[in-house]
Amino acid sequence: MTIVTRTTLCTTILAGSLLNPLLASAQDYDPVTLKLADSFPTTHVISVEGAQFFIDEVKKRSDGKISIEYFPASQLGKAGDFLALLQSGLVDIAYVPPAYVSEKMPLSDVGSLPGLFSDVCAGSRAFTKLAASGPVAENDFEGQGIKSLFATPLPPYQISGPKVPIKSLDDLEGRKIRSTGAATNLVVEALGGVPVNISGAETYEALDRGTIDFNLGPYSSYKGYDLYDQTKYGTVGFGFANIIVTYSISAETWGNLPEAAQTVLSEAGAATAEHLCGALESENDKAIQEMTDLGSEFYRATPEDLAKFAETAKTLQTNWAKALDARSFKGTETLEAMKAALAN
Repeated sequence: MTIVTRTTLCTTILAGSLLNPLLASAQDYDPVTLKLADSFPTTHVISVEGAQFFIDEVKKRSDGKISIEYFPASQLGKAGDFLALLQSGLVDIAYVPPAYVSEKMPLSDVGSLPGLFSDVCAGSRAFTKLAASGPVAENDFEGQGIKSLFATPLPPYQISGPKVPIKSLDDLEGRKIRSTGAATNLVVEALGGVPVNISGAETYEALDRGTIDFNLGPYSSYKGYDLYDQTKYGTVGFGFANIIVTYSISAETWGNLPEAAQTVLSEAGAATAEHLCGALESENDKAIQEMTDLGSEFYRATPEDLAKFAETAKTLQTNWAKALDARSFKGTETLEAMKAALAN
C-alpha cells in the first residue's frame, strides 16, 4: 500500500494546477455574474452559435465561476441601443454592430466595405486584429469605453425581395433597398438604388408593407428573421457589402474583473469567433438551398457582373477612406490595415 503524505498530496495538487491553468484560475476569484444582451431571436444562428456558444464556453472554461444572464431578442433594447447600454452600465456584454452607430464607431465600417474579402473566417480574423490595436481599437472601442470579446463579419450580402424579379443589376435602379449604415448606403447608391436604413428585426414588415422593395443582407440571417416567404427573387454570388458583428464588454466591467476571469472571457471569445464564422458560412449555403427548394428564383452573378462590380468596389473603398480622412479620422490607414490583415 502506498502512503500519501500531506506534503506529497499538496505537491500533487499544485503540480496539477500548474499543468491546468484554467483549473487553477477558477479557484482565484469569487463567482461572477454578468449580463449579456442582443437583438437576435434565440433561433438565429448568431444567437445559437455566437451568444449561447460563448456563454457555454465561459461556464466551461471558468469551471462554473462565471455565469452569464442572457437577454436576447431586443428585451433590453434595439441593435442601435446596445453601445449606450454598455456605456451606462445597464449591461456588461452586448452585441454592438458598428454600422448601427457609425457616428461613434466609423472606422469599423471598413468591415462592411465590398470587395475586400469573401471568406467569413478570414474577415473575422482580420477585423479581430484591428479591434485589438491601431486606429479602430483606439477610436471605436477604447474611445467608446468598450472592449471587443469576439467579432465576425456576416457572409457577403445579397439583394432579395418578394415582388420584383431580378434578371440583371439594372432591375435594382430606383428601388428602395434596406441598408445598414454608411458603407452599405454607398453600395446601394452605386447600384442606383435608394438606401433605407432599418434593422434586421424590422425587415420582414418593411418588405411585407412595401416600405422597401429589397433587402440587402446575408442569407444566413433569413431563417432567424423568418424571411423565407419574403424572398421570391434574389441574387447569388455577389459580395455587395457586409456588416461586422461584435460582442463587446464594458471597459469598466472588464477593469473590475480579476485577471483570471479576463483570461477566461478572452479565450472563450476567441473560440467563439472561430466557431461562429464557420457556422455562418454553413448556414448561408443551407439557406440558399432551402429557399431554392421552396421556389425562390436567384440571379447568379456572371463573370462580367463581378468584374464590373469589382471596379465599383475599389472606388467605394477609396471614397469611404477619403471621406473619413476629411473628418480627421484615419480612414486610409484603417483601409490599408484591413488589407494587410487579410493578406497575412
